[in-house]
Amino acid sequence: MKKVVLCASVLSAVAIGYSLHTLTAQAETIDSKATVTAIAGTDPVDPVDPTNPENPGTNPGEEGNNTGQDGSLQINYVSNLLFGENVKLTGKTVQAGIKNTATPYFQVSDLRGTGAGWNLKTSLSDFTNTAGKTIKGASIAFTSGVVRTPNTAKDNGATTTDITLQAGPTAAPQSLLKANAGTGRGTWLVAYDKADQTENKKIMFSAPTESIDTQTMYTANLTWQLEDGPTSN
Repeated sequence: MKKVVLCASVLSAVAIGYSLHTLTAQAETIDSKATVTAIAGTDPVDPVDPTNPENPGTNPGEEGNNTGQDGSLQINYVSNLLFGENVKLTGKTVQAGIKNTATPYFQVSDLRGTGAGWNLKTSLSDFTNTAGKTIKGASIAFTSGVVRTPNTAKDNGATTTDITLQAGPTAAPQSLLKANAGTGRGTWLVAYDKADQTENKKIMFSAPTESIDTQTMYTANLTWQLEDGPTSN
């Protein structure tokens, strides 16, 4: 009987050892592939929240234009500039900040996937009233704009500069927002945040007093163009 018991114990030990060896054997690996190829986007990009671009934008009403522009290089949104209806005349120069209730901003999207860079430029027409009279020497200054993006890579994108647009048909367009080669992919905007709840002095109207009539509204157009590749101005 002892021999039978001993033989059984030995066989059990052998069986256990074989089972452990089977569990620790290395499995053979095989690779498969995942591929993707992109093409340039063309669908219109919606405006975003200028203070937090990861959120969608809201209906701008009279304060802005959702352009609906398509193509691989788009202007998505431009704010209208509302300088108010109670701008007081002074002895020499009239100045007024915008009275927009929402944050004014200007948004573009580069869906080309090439990193070629781009340049958002604008020019200003004459301020003209319904009688056809213009304000001589008028200008609009943009200062302290903040560049924002919903992109993950926020440090490889567009830049802005302070500009002053002179009103009139002969003034050359100026660059407000641009991306150098290798930057600016996706959606980018420049915003002009209000410092308080009154006027926003980051966008200022200025003109000599002597050519402005009271009790009449003057209107000017800002013409925007988005160029392929940045330029020096």
